[in-house]
Amino acid sequence: MKLTFTKEQIELAKKIGVPFDINKDLTDDEICDLEDYAADHLNLRCLDKDYKPNHEGEVCYQILDILGEI
Repeated sequence: MKLTFTKEQIELAKKIGVPFDINKDLTDDEICDLEDYAADHLNLRCLDKDYKPNHEGEVCYQILDILGEI
């Protein structure tokens, strides 16, 4: 499935180690993996003590929102 991501979302995916190009047609497994990568990064690195996301956390939420719409 081909999804549309912003440049910032694509760069974050690369930064957090997503092992495939999220600009191409994604398989169901890749979509699930991308969701896992974004959620793990959000939970482990992007929330403060009050569970408020930093900027990268907001980008993770954007990715998760896109994936949640399919």
